[in-house]
Amino acid sequence: AFAEPTVEGILERLREIASTEAEFEGREGCEEDVEVARKARSFVGEMEKRSPLALSVANELLRRGSDDGETLESCMEREKASQMRLFAREDGDFARWAESGCDVGLVEMPWGDSSLMRKREDVFSGWAHSSVRDVSVDEIKEIVGV
Repeated sequence: AFAEPTVEGILERLREIASTEAEFEGREGCEEDVEVARKARSFVGEMEKRSPLALSVANELLRRGSDDGETLESCMEREKASQMRLFAREDGDFARWAESGCDVGLVEMPWGDSSLMRKREDVFSGWAHSSVRDVSVDEIKEIVGV
């Protein structure tokens, strides 16, 4: 699923995998298939809570970083520049999220001997794009660079 070139493709493939759960549920020797389907459903749910633009930018960064000739330094510089562009947008996703005071979906974060727990109901959903389908290639290029 993660070999797909776009986030939309990744999500579609994960949904296909998730849809196989009922097919394998209760069949002997198919426990791993059921677990894979459940994990795919979980990935879809978690990804759909995130900024579609940020997901698309991250995917593009990973795609470009896999090109021959890329170095750790070039990848880190590109990521830093992309993050700065995302943060600099006055009415961008990060600005709206920060102003909202909402969470981004983190359920548990280990902290020493205890954990910080957050409620899922407090998850931000006011992203500029309602879906990764709404993110244009031009927007991604503007943030990642040509």
